[in-house]
Amino acid sequence: KPGFVFNSGKHAGIGILIEKGQYIILDGLTINGGKMNAIRIRDSRNIIVTNCDISGYGQGGVFRPELDGKYYNAKNKPIWHDAGITVRGCEDVIIERNYIHDPRTPGNSWFYSHPAGPTAVYTGDAASVVLRYNDFIGSDKHRWNDAIEGWGNGALNGSVKADAEIYGNYLAFGNDDGMEMD
Repeated sequence: KPGFVFNSGKHAGIGILIEKGQYIILDGLTINGGKMNAIRIRDSRNIIVTNCDISGYGQGGVFRPELDGKYYNAKNKPIWHDAGITVRGCEDVIIERNYIHDPRTPGNSWFYSHPAGPTAVYTGDAASVVLRYNDFIGSDKHRWNDAIEGWGNGALNGSVKADAEIYGNYLAFGNDDGMEMD
């Protein structure tokens, strides 16, 4: 129904999980929450995520300026790779016209150390991925590590591997990179 918000809260690890799925369309959803990801797509193909409003995901953490300025989770590990949408081991995925914003935990600035923290989209070992016309917008209080982040820097199957199209996106308030696709 119009106005419905899918709220997975701050305790569920993943808001929506698509694993080994095919021919699935998520269209026009408002998603809030997910401790690690609002949406996780894994080992799937022919998936479309379009016109969704995604926010409030991530572990939440404690700012530790006395260590390295990162935010730490309950297990005392730096928060890294929390994502609005994670795509791993997939093929033929379209992510378009989404608004991803306001993760639960901000990323740290370079003032302290290499940034860590949330990202709008996190990809790895994915082929034929299209990221177009999305708004990935942080804020001064909720900056990204990277707006679009790739898994496995330097790995042959890191990030998006073959036949990717990434264009027309608005990337705002990243502390490290707008896109880290290597």
